[in-house]
Amino acid sequence: MLKKVAAIFWSGTVLFVAPAAHAQTAPPPPWQSTDIGAVGTPGEVLVNSGGWFVSGAGSDIWGTADSFFYVYQPLRDGSISTTVSAETGTHPFAKAGVMIRQTLDPGSPEVIVDVKPDGGIEFMTRTVQGGETTFVAGGSAPLQFFSNATLTLTRSGNIVSASYCKNQALVGPTCFALGSVELPAGEALAGVAVTSHDPSTLNQARLAPAVANVPLPWGGMDVGVVGLPGHATYEDATGTFFISGAGSDIWGPLDSFYAVSRTLLGDPILTARVVSEQNTNPFAKAGLIMGDSAANARRVILDVKPDGGIEFMARTDDGTSMSFVAGASASFPVWLRLSENGAQFTGEISADGTTWTTIGTVTMTNPTTIVSGFAVTSHDPSVLNTAAFDNVGFSMAGVSGTNLLVNGGFEDSVVPNVGPGWVSDTPFRQSPAVSETADPNSGTQNGACRTTSLDCGIYQEVTASASGTYVFSIHAHADHPGGLVGVNLNGMPVVSMPVQVGGYQIYAASGFVAASDVIRVWMYAPATPGFVAVDDVNLVAEAFSINPTSVAFGNQMVNTSAMSAVILTNSGSTPQPVSARIINFTNFPDFTQTNDCPSTLPVGASCTFSISFTPSAIGTRSGALVVNGLIEQELFIDLTGTGTD
Repeated sequence: MLKKVAAIFWSGTVLFVAPAAHAQTAPPPPWQSTDIGAVGTPGEVLVNSGGWFVSGAGSDIWGTADSFFYVYQPLRDGSISTTVSAETGTHPFAKAGVMIRQTLDPGSPEVIVDVKPDGGIEFMTRTVQGGETTFVAGGSAPLQFFSNATLTLTRSGNIVSASYCKNQALVGPTCFALGSVELPAGEALAGVAVTSHDPSTLNQARLAPAVANVPLPWGGMDVGVVGLPGHATYEDATGTFFISGAGSDIWGPLDSFYAVSRTLLGDPILTARVVSEQNTNPFAKAGLIMGDSAANARRVILDVKPDGGIEFMARTDDGTSMSFVAGASASFPVWLRLSENGAQFTGEISADGTTWTTIGTVTMTNPTTIVSGFAVTSHDPSVLNTAAFDNVGFSMAGVSGTNLLVNGGFEDSVVPNVGPGWVSDTPFRQSPAVSETADPNSGTQNGACRTTSLDCGIYQEVTASASGTYVFSIHAHADHPGGLVGVNLNGMPVVSMPVQVGGYQIYAASGFVAASDVIRVWMYAPATPGFVAVDDVNLVAEAFSINPTSVAFGNQMVNTSAMSAVILTNSGSTPQPVSARIINFTNFPDFTQTNDCPSTLPVGASCTFSISFTPSAIGTRSGALVVNGLIEQELFIDLTGTGTD
């Protein structure tokens, strides 16, 4: 095989492959880049099939002011990570890593975890504007032929935690926590930073950055021709989405806006409060959408304009014009609720989230899988309209299968006792869980932990009667961060999901369970004042079985492909609608899928997903095949592989 090789440079133990001179692009929006401080030689970033090649000069990231090249995007709470597979090593204190900083000022408060050319890991912070940079902790992850480093910063409120993984061929990743530091809360800039420690030359690093600025499974994207690219951030403490979008409008045959959405199935109900919206144009919009994701797709929207005008609109067929259905007026903040029942969509508003007024209804035939979420347009492609959404809630009706839990909705509990079925996790947890009538998702009762300064928990255990895939789903909400819901298997934790602040949302997980395994489903509330409430908890035997449950491709040369098959079988008692998507945990489409599945899979029938792995860069690549059945039944098939030269 003839292999195209770019120029090769040696620096200590680091072998660096320079980017080829073709097919180079800038990073996709909303990434931006700039030199910070007096760098000497200007930096640059190029993206091609080999990865992100980020080149930066500058004196250092240290002292009271920095000088380096930065590729960044907005972040409130979330994470930034990158794999560093090589750097040219212009100086022993050259650096390449991930950073969160308040501003682009050279003396800004910041947190960084980086790797030097010799593999030395540095975790550092500057806590105040113009203050000294402090070394916090370190480690080692040599950058060599068969090893690289993955660096991660995770932020929640004013706490930033750092970790790194040493990735070695044949061994796999070995990961280490470096600790946590404080950084003022609020919108910040997260990205990758490179400095040469020598203003006269560039240090070039090969990176693979990924940022999570809204919680999974939410994701953001521009729809249509928007002009300025949009973006979104999320605040853990208040459960608030801050969404900025440009675009011409949501109107006519083509829409242009920024969406933060997730895939829902089976009569979803989406609720949110629009706290605020900029006035970029009288016809700017911030609201809730349901429909497909193309610019000309059929969709329903319930939105509020800057003057408080409410619009309920629909495009009932692909490629047709959006129609105004009904309207009203309101004052900020305003609650919006958009729901589907069969093919009928209903828009409602409320001033307090309790008393609702129906704005209108419309009939629209939807695809099996509905993209649902938030939409923001500025009605002006040259500016961004920013809106804040909190008290987010969503639910889906009609769970398929027999619930294996006793009293999953707490309707059989005698308040305040949690039984039958449920057990308050005391004395291991110090505050008892209760049943109550104060906050049900459905019915008249729910379970809750209402704490002051003590932690609290509740659980229920079930013994599996047969081997197979089981699906856990729970409606939960909280008024403060730190709450968790999850699953233990035979005494070992297998799933843990943070409960977002705001309204009730569904949290779901699935996995293989052997006969006689003990499944514990649980909720935990931290030892801080506030509540975590749960309701409508389900554990069902999955109608789908999948084989295999994960796919490991191993080493694969960059820009070449390997294939693997995943077989889906309807092992339930009713036909199942099928939809699927690939999640790439890197910023490139390393994993793709095609399938021969019908829209509805008959009982006992099987279909095949053909998974392709085409690594776009050297290093560890990961993703997931997500298969949706009825409602909360969602299978995640882990996909992993390693790109090589």
